[in-house]
Amino acid sequence: MVFSAILLLLLGGLIGWFIGRRSIKANTKGDVKQFSKDYFVGLNYLLNEQPDAAVDVFIRMLEVDNNTVETHMALGSLFRRRGETDRAIRIHQNIIARPNLSKDLRIQALQELGRDYMTAGVFDRAERLFLEAVESGSKNRVQSLHYLLDVYEREKDWFAALEIAQKLQKQANENKTQAIAHYYCEVIEDPRNNLSIEQANHYLQLALQADKYNIRAGLLKAKKFFTAKDYKSALKVYKRLLKQEPNFLFKIVPLLKETYIQLSDQNGLLDYLYKQIGREQTPQALLIVLVAKQLQFLYGIDAAIDFLTMQLHEYPSLSGIEYLLNLRTQSLQGKEQHDMQFLTTTLQRLLAEKAQYVCEHCGFSGKKLHWLCPSCRRWGTIKPVFV
Repeated sequence: MVFSAILLLLLGGLIGWFIGRRSIKANTKGDVKQFSKDYFVGLNYLLNEQPDAAVDVFIRMLEVDNNTVETHMALGSLFRRRGETDRAIRIHQNIIARPNLSKDLRIQALQELGRDYMTAGVFDRAERLFLEAVESGSKNRVQSLHYLLDVYEREKDWFAALEIAQKLQKQANENKTQAIAHYYCEVIEDPRNNLSIEQANHYLQLALQADKYNIRAGLLKAKKFFTAKDYKSALKVYKRLLKQEPNFLFKIVPLLKETYIQLSDQNGLLDYLYKQIGREQTPQALLIVLVAKQLQFLYGIDAAIDFLTMQLHEYPSLSGIEYLLNLRTQSLQGKEQHDMQFLTTTLQRLLAEKAQYVCEHCGFSGKKLHWLCPSCRRWGTIKPVFV
Protein backbone atom coordinates (compact mmCIF):
# COMPACT_ATOMS: atom_id res chain seq x y z
CA MET A 1 0.00 0.00 0.00
CA VAL A 2 2.80 2.43 0.85
CA PHE A 3 4.61 1.63 -2.38
CA SER A 4 1.39 2.15 -4.39
CA ALA A 5 0.84 5.51 -2.69
CA ILE A 6 4.36 6.64 -3.60
CA LEU A 7 3.83 5.54 -7.18
CA LEU A 8 0.55 7.45 -7.33
CA LEU A 9 2.26 10.63 -6.13
CA LEU A 10 5.07 10.28 -8.66
CA LEU A 11 2.84 9.32 -11.54
CA GLY A 12 0.22 11.89 -10.58
CA GLY A 13 2.78 14.66 -10.83
CA LEU A 14 4.06 13.38 -14.13
CA ILE A 15 0.61 12.90 -15.60
CA GLY A 16 -0.48 16.37 -14.47
CA TRP A 17 2.52 17.87 -16.20
CA PHE A 18 1.91 15.67 -19.22
CA ILE A 19 -1.75 16.71 -19.52
CA GLY A 20 -0.63 20.34 -19.75
CA ARG A 21 1.91 19.45 -22.42
CA ARG A 22 -0.59 17.40 -24.41
CA SER A 23 -3.29 20.09 -24.21
CA ILE A 24 -0.84 22.48 -25.88
CA LYS A 25 0.55 20.00 -28.40
CA ALA A 26 -2.64 18.14 -29.31
CA ASN A 27 -3.96 19.11 -32.73
CA THR A 28 -6.72 16.52 -32.96
CA LYS A 29 -9.44 15.25 -30.68
CA GLY A 30 -8.13 11.72 -31.29
CA ASP A 31 -4.97 12.41 -29.29
CA VAL A 32 -6.93 13.59 -26.27
CA LYS A 33 -9.41 10.73 -26.59
CA GLN A 34 -6.63 8.10 -26.66
CA PHE A 35 -4.88 9.74 -23.71
CA SER A 36 -8.10 9.82 -21.68
CA LYS A 37 -8.78 6.18 -22.44
CA ASP A 38 -5.32 5.07 -21.27
CA TYR A 39 -5.55 7.29 -18.19
CA PHE A 40 -8.84 5.78 -17.05
CA VAL A 41 -7.65 2.25 -17.82
CA GLY A 42 -4.72 2.90 -15.47
CA LEU A 43 -6.98 4.33 -12.78
CA ASN A 44 -9.24 1.30 -13.09
CA TYR A 45 -6.29 -1.01 -12.44
CA LEU A 46 -5.40 0.98 -9.33
CA LEU A 47 -8.97 0.92 -8.01
CA ASN A 48 -9.05 -2.85 -8.51
CA GLU A 49 -5.81 -3.21 -6.54
CA GLN A 50 -3.69 -4.06 -9.57
CA PRO A 51 -0.90 -1.49 -9.13
CA ASP A 52 1.58 -3.41 -11.30
CA ALA A 53 -0.71 -3.27 -14.34
CA ALA A 54 -1.51 0.39 -13.59
CA VAL A 55 2.16 1.33 -13.50
CA ASP A 56 2.75 -0.29 -16.88
CA VAL A 57 -0.09 1.74 -18.40
CA PHE A 58 1.10 5.01 -16.90
CA ILE A 59 4.70 4.43 -17.99
CA ARG A 60 3.54 3.90 -21.57
CA MET A 61 1.67 7.22 -21.42
CA LEU A 62 4.60 9.34 -20.30
CA GLU A 63 7.18 10.96 -22.51
CA VAL A 64 10.80 11.00 -21.42
CA ASP A 65 12.64 14.29 -21.85
CA ASN A 66 14.95 16.52 -19.82
CA ASN A 67 11.99 17.71 -17.74
CA THR A 68 10.74 14.29 -16.65
CA VAL A 69 13.84 12.09 -16.71
CA GLU A 70 14.76 12.53 -13.04
CA THR A 71 11.27 11.48 -11.95
CA HIS A 72 11.50 8.46 -14.23
CA MET A 73 14.85 7.54 -12.69
CA ALA A 74 13.38 7.89 -9.20
CA LEU A 75 10.58 5.56 -10.26
CA GLY A 76 13.11 3.04 -11.59
CA SER A 77 15.05 3.23 -8.33
CA LEU A 78 11.87 2.49 -6.39
CA PHE A 79 11.34 -0.64 -8.47
CA ARG A 80 14.95 -1.71 -7.87
CA ARG A 81 14.64 -1.31 -4.11
CA ARG A 82 11.39 -3.26 -4.26
CA GLY A 83 13.24 -6.09 -5.99
CA GLU A 84 11.55 -5.60 -9.39
CA THR A 85 14.78 -5.23 -11.32
CA ASP A 86 13.20 -6.12 -14.69
CA ARG A 87 10.93 -3.07 -14.48
CA ALA A 88 13.77 -0.87 -13.24
CA ILE A 89 15.95 -1.98 -16.15
CA ARG A 90 13.16 -1.30 -18.65
CA ILE A 91 12.59 2.23 -17.34
CA HIS A 92 16.29 3.14 -17.32
CA GLN A 93 16.87 1.62 -20.76
CA ASN A 94 13.97 3.72 -22.05
CA ILE A 95 15.62 6.84 -20.65
CA ILE A 96 18.99 6.09 -22.26
CA ALA A 97 17.29 5.52 -25.64
CA ARG A 98 16.07 9.12 -25.78
CA PRO A 99 18.15 10.90 -28.48
CA ASN A 100 17.88 14.44 -27.11
CA LEU A 101 18.87 13.66 -23.53
CA SER A 102 21.56 15.90 -22.02
CA LYS A 103 25.00 14.36 -21.38
CA ASP A 104 24.77 14.58 -17.58
CA LEU A 105 21.32 12.99 -17.46
CA ARG A 106 22.42 10.20 -19.77
CA ILE A 107 25.41 9.43 -17.52
CA GLN A 108 23.08 9.41 -14.51
CA ALA A 109 20.79 6.99 -16.33
CA LEU A 110 23.78 4.77 -17.22
CA GLN A 111 24.70 4.64 -13.54
CA GLU A 112 21.15 3.74 -12.51
CA LEU A 113 20.94 1.02 -15.17
CA GLY A 114 24.32 -0.33 -13.99
CA ARG A 115 22.97 -0.49 -10.43
CA ASP A 116 19.94 -2.39 -11.72
CA TYR A 117 22.21 -5.01 -13.27
CA MET A 118 24.30 -5.11 -10.08
CA THR A 119 21.17 -5.90 -8.08
CA ALA A 120 20.27 -8.58 -10.62
CA GLY A 121 23.77 -10.08 -10.32
CA VAL A 122 24.66 -9.36 -13.96
CA PHE A 123 28.06 -7.90 -13.20
CA ASP A 124 29.53 -7.91 -16.72
CA ARG A 125 26.78 -5.62 -18.03
CA ALA A 126 27.06 -3.39 -14.97
CA GLU A 127 30.82 -3.15 -15.52
CA ARG A 128 30.39 -2.06 -19.16
CA LEU A 129 27.89 0.64 -18.20
CA PHE A 130 30.05 2.03 -15.39
CA LEU A 131 33.12 2.01 -17.64
CA GLU A 132 31.18 3.99 -20.24
CA ALA A 133 30.18 6.46 -17.54
CA VAL A 134 33.78 6.77 -16.32
CA GLU A 135 35.16 7.28 -19.83
CA SER A 136 32.61 10.01 -20.57
CA GLY A 137 34.60 12.43 -18.39
CA SER A 138 31.45 13.77 -16.74
CA LYS A 139 31.29 15.39 -13.31
CA ASN A 140 29.85 12.12 -11.97
CA ARG A 141 33.04 10.26 -12.88
CA VAL A 142 34.06 9.69 -9.24
CA GLN A 143 30.68 8.16 -8.41
CA SER A 144 31.02 5.88 -11.43
CA LEU A 145 34.45 4.79 -10.16
CA HIS A 146 32.88 3.85 -6.82
CA TYR A 147 30.24 1.76 -8.56
CA LEU A 148 32.91 0.13 -10.71
CA LEU A 149 34.98 -0.66 -7.61
CA ASP A 150 31.95 -2.38 -6.07
CA VAL A 151 31.59 -4.52 -9.20
CA TYR A 152 35.22 -5.65 -9.06
CA GLU A 153 34.99 -6.45 -5.36
CA ARG A 154 31.92 -8.61 -5.92
CA GLU A 155 33.58 -10.32 -8.87
CA LYS A 156 36.77 -10.77 -6.79
CA ASP A 157 38.80 -9.15 -9.55
CA TRP A 158 41.39 -7.77 -7.14
CA PHE A 159 43.85 -6.44 -9.70
CA ALA A 160 41.08 -4.37 -11.32
CA ALA A 161 39.93 -3.23 -7.87
CA LEU A 162 43.47 -2.11 -7.08
CA GLU A 163 43.59 0.00 -10.23
CA ILE A 164 40.30 1.75 -9.42
CA ALA A 165 41.16 2.28 -5.74
CA GLN A 166 44.48 3.86 -6.71
CA LYS A 167 42.67 6.18 -9.15
CA LEU A 168 40.26 7.28 -6.42
CA GLN A 169 43.18 7.89 -4.10
CA LYS A 170 45.06 10.01 -6.64
CA GLN A 171 42.25 11.75 -8.52
CA ALA A 172 39.64 12.20 -5.77
CA ASN A 173 42.08 12.43 -2.83
CA GLU A 174 40.27 9.60 -1.01
CA ASN A 175 42.01 7.48 1.61
CA LYS A 176 41.95 3.95 0.20
CA THR A 177 45.01 2.61 2.02
CA GLN A 178 43.12 0.03 4.08
CA ALA A 179 41.19 -1.28 1.08
CA ILE A 180 44.36 -1.43 -1.03
CA ALA A 181 46.15 -3.44 1.66
CA HIS A 182 43.27 -5.92 1.75
CA TYR A 183 43.25 -6.19 -2.06
CA TYR A 184 46.92 -7.23 -2.00
CA CYS A 185 46.12 -9.75 0.75
CA GLU A 186 43.29 -11.12 -1.40
CA VAL A 187 45.71 -11.48 -4.31
CA ILE A 188 48.09 -13.44 -2.07
CA GLU A 189 45.39 -15.72 -0.65
CA ASP A 190 43.54 -16.37 -3.92
CA PRO A 191 44.66 -19.85 -5.08
CA ARG A 192 43.71 -18.97 -8.65
CA ASN A 193 46.77 -16.71 -8.87
CA ASN A 194 49.19 -19.58 -8.14
CA LEU A 195 51.85 -17.14 -6.91
CA SER A 196 55.46 -18.03 -6.36
CA ILE A 197 57.04 -17.30 -2.97
CA GLU A 198 58.79 -14.28 -4.48
CA GLN A 199 55.54 -12.91 -5.93
CA ALA A 200 53.66 -13.45 -2.67
CA ASN A 201 56.39 -11.65 -0.73
CA HIS A 202 56.29 -8.78 -3.23
CA TYR A 203 52.53 -8.28 -2.82
CA LEU A 204 52.85 -8.61 0.95
CA GLN A 205 55.41 -5.82 0.95
CA LEU A 206 53.02 -3.66 -1.09
CA ALA A 207 50.18 -4.42 1.35
CA LEU A 208 52.29 -3.31 4.31
CA GLN A 209 53.44 -0.22 2.43
CA ALA A 210 49.81 0.72 1.91
CA ASP A 211 48.83 0.07 5.56
CA LYS A 212 51.56 -1.03 7.95
CA TYR A 213 49.01 -1.60 10.72
CA ASN A 214 46.79 -3.93 8.70
CA ILE A 215 46.16 -6.97 10.94
CA ARG A 216 45.61 -9.28 8.00
CA ALA A 217 48.88 -8.30 6.30
CA GLY A 218 50.62 -8.71 9.66
CA LEU A 219 49.31 -12.26 9.99
CA LEU A 220 50.57 -13.06 6.50
CA LYS A 221 53.97 -11.63 7.41
CA ALA A 222 54.19 -13.83 10.52
CA LYS A 223 53.11 -16.83 8.45
CA LYS A 224 55.90 -16.07 5.99
CA PHE A 225 58.47 -16.19 8.82
CA PHE A 226 56.92 -19.35 10.26
CA THR A 227 57.01 -21.11 6.88
CA ALA A 228 60.66 -20.15 6.54
CA LYS A 229 61.25 -21.62 10.06
CA ASP A 230 62.26 -18.22 11.37
CA TYR A 231 60.19 -18.80 14.52
CA LYS A 232 61.68 -15.98 16.57
CA SER A 233 60.73 -13.42 13.93
CA ALA A 234 57.24 -14.94 13.67
CA LEU A 235 56.86 -14.74 17.45
CA LYS A 236 57.89 -11.10 17.43
CA VAL A 237 55.25 -10.25 14.81
CA TYR A 238 52.48 -12.16 16.64
CA LYS A 239 53.24 -10.31 19.89
CA ARG A 240 53.19 -6.97 18.09
CA LEU A 241 49.84 -7.82 16.51
CA LEU A 242 48.36 -8.80 19.88
CA LYS A 243 49.46 -5.48 21.33
CA GLN A 244 48.06 -3.64 18.33
CA GLU A 245 44.79 -5.62 17.97
CA PRO A 246 44.00 -7.40 21.27
CA ASN A 247 40.51 -8.33 20.02
CA PHE A 248 42.14 -10.78 17.61
CA LEU A 249 43.50 -12.82 20.52
CA PHE A 250 41.37 -15.80 19.45
CA LYS A 251 42.98 -15.89 16.01
CA ILE A 252 46.55 -15.13 17.01
CA VAL A 253 47.01 -17.34 20.10
CA PRO A 254 46.72 -20.71 18.27
CA LEU A 255 49.40 -19.48 15.86
CA LEU A 256 51.44 -18.15 18.75
CA LYS A 257 51.14 -21.51 20.51
CA GLU A 258 52.37 -23.40 17.46
CA THR A 259 55.34 -21.05 17.27
CA TYR A 260 56.20 -21.65 20.94
CA ILE A 261 55.92 -25.41 20.31
CA GLN A 262 58.43 -25.13 17.49
CA LEU A 263 60.71 -23.28 19.91
CA SER A 264 60.14 -26.01 22.55
CA ASP A 265 58.92 -23.38 25.01
CA GLN A 266 55.37 -24.19 26.20
CA ASN A 267 56.08 -22.45 29.51
CA GLY A 268 56.98 -19.33 27.54
CA LEU A 269 53.46 -19.25 26.11
CA LEU A 270 51.94 -19.59 29.59
CA ASP A 271 54.12 -16.79 30.97
CA TYR A 272 53.27 -14.51 28.05
CA LEU A 273 49.51 -15.08 28.30
CA TYR A 274 49.52 -14.73 32.08
CA LYS A 275 51.14 -11.29 31.77
CA GLN A 276 48.25 -10.14 29.55
CA ILE A 277 45.68 -10.61 32.34
CA GLY A 278 44.30 -7.24 33.36
CA ARG A 279 45.77 -5.49 30.35
CA GLU A 280 43.48 -2.78 29.02
CA GLN A 281 41.41 -3.71 25.93
CA THR A 282 42.48 -7.35 26.03
CA PRO A 283 39.37 -9.61 26.07
CA GLN A 284 39.76 -11.15 29.52
CA ALA A 285 36.90 -13.65 29.01
CA LEU A 286 38.83 -15.44 26.28
CA LEU A 287 42.25 -14.87 27.81
CA ILE A 288 41.55 -16.68 31.09
CA VAL A 289 40.17 -19.68 29.18
CA LEU A 290 43.33 -19.82 27.07
CA VAL A 291 45.52 -19.58 30.17
CA ALA A 292 43.45 -22.32 31.86
CA LYS A 293 43.89 -24.60 28.86
CA GLN A 294 47.65 -24.08 28.94
CA LEU A 295 47.70 -24.74 32.69
CA GLN A 296 45.73 -27.95 32.15
CA PHE A 297 48.21 -29.06 29.49
CA LEU A 298 51.26 -28.33 31.64
CA TYR A 299 50.06 -29.00 35.19
CA GLY A 300 46.76 -30.88 35.03
CA ILE A 301 43.02 -30.30 35.57
CA ASP A 302 43.23 -29.18 39.20
CA ALA A 303 45.58 -26.29 38.35
CA ALA A 304 43.18 -25.15 35.59
CA ILE A 305 40.14 -25.41 37.91
CA ASP A 306 41.82 -23.42 40.67
CA PHE A 307 42.86 -20.70 38.23
CA LEU A 308 39.42 -20.42 36.62
CA THR A 309 37.59 -20.38 39.95
CA MET A 310 39.73 -17.49 41.12
CA GLN A 311 39.63 -15.49 37.87
CA LEU A 312 35.87 -15.82 37.27
CA HIS A 313 35.20 -13.77 40.40
CA GLU A 314 36.92 -10.80 38.77
CA TYR A 315 36.24 -11.57 35.09
CA PRO A 316 32.91 -13.43 34.91
CA SER A 317 32.04 -14.84 31.48
CA LEU A 318 29.85 -17.56 29.96
CA SER A 319 32.79 -19.04 28.08
CA GLY A 320 34.80 -19.27 31.31
CA ILE A 321 31.91 -20.93 33.16
CA GLU A 322 31.41 -23.37 30.28
CA TYR A 323 35.05 -24.45 30.40
CA LEU A 324 35.00 -24.73 34.20
CA LEU A 325 31.90 -26.94 34.05
CA ASN A 326 33.60 -29.07 31.43
CA LEU A 327 36.62 -29.55 33.69
CA ARG A 328 34.44 -30.36 36.71
CA THR A 329 32.51 -32.95 34.70
CA GLN A 330 35.70 -34.92 34.04
CA SER A 331 36.26 -35.46 37.78
CA LEU A 332 32.72 -36.71 38.52
CA GLN A 333 30.99 -40.04 38.04
CA GLY A 334 27.49 -41.47 37.72
CA LYS A 335 24.46 -39.20 38.09
CA GLU A 336 26.54 -36.19 39.14
CA GLN A 337 28.59 -36.45 35.98
CA HIS A 338 25.40 -36.85 33.90
CA ASP A 339 23.81 -33.74 35.47
CA MET A 340 26.96 -31.68 35.02
CA GLN A 341 27.26 -32.85 31.42
CA PHE A 342 23.68 -31.71 30.80
CA LEU A 343 24.48 -28.23 32.12
CA THR A 344 27.66 -28.05 30.07
CA THR A 345 25.93 -29.15 26.87
CA THR A 346 23.07 -26.69 27.40
CA LEU A 347 25.46 -23.81 27.93
CA GLN A 348 27.51 -24.82 24.88
CA ARG A 349 24.35 -24.82 22.78
CA LEU A 350 23.40 -21.34 24.00
CA LEU A 351 26.89 -20.03 23.28
CA ALA A 352 26.84 -21.59 19.80
CA GLU A 353 23.70 -19.61 18.95
CA LYS A 354 25.32 -16.26 19.69
CA ALA A 355 27.02 -14.16 17.04
CA GLN A 356 30.79 -14.37 17.20
CA TYR A 357 31.54 -11.30 15.08
CA VAL A 358 29.93 -7.90 14.67
CA CYS A 359 30.58 -4.97 12.32
CA GLU A 360 31.49 -1.83 14.24
CA HIS A 361 30.03 0.33 11.47
CA CYS A 362 26.63 -1.17 10.58
CA GLY A 363 26.02 -3.81 13.27
CA PHE A 364 26.07 -6.81 10.92
CA SER A 365 26.66 -9.97 12.97
CA GLY A 366 27.55 -13.55 12.18
CA LYS A 367 29.65 -16.56 13.08
CA LYS A 368 32.34 -16.11 10.46
CA LEU A 369 35.09 -13.53 10.16
CA HIS A 370 34.70 -11.40 7.04
CA TRP A 371 37.43 -8.94 6.21
CA LEU A 372 34.90 -7.13 4.02
CA CYS A 373 31.54 -6.58 5.73
CA PRO A 374 28.82 -8.21 3.58
CA SER A 375 26.34 -5.55 4.66
CA CYS A 376 28.01 -2.12 4.56
CA ARG A 377 30.87 -3.22 2.26
CA ARG A 378 33.59 -1.71 4.49
CA TRP A 379 36.98 -3.31 5.05
CA GLY A 380 38.26 -4.23 8.49
CA THR A 381 35.19 -3.20 10.49
CA ILE A 382 34.16 -6.68 11.70
CA LYS A 383 35.48 -7.57 15.14
CA PRO A 384 35.12 -10.61 17.46
CA VAL A 385 32.52 -10.65 20.22
CA PHE A 386 33.35 -12.34 23.54
CA VAL A 387 30.87 -13.55 26.16
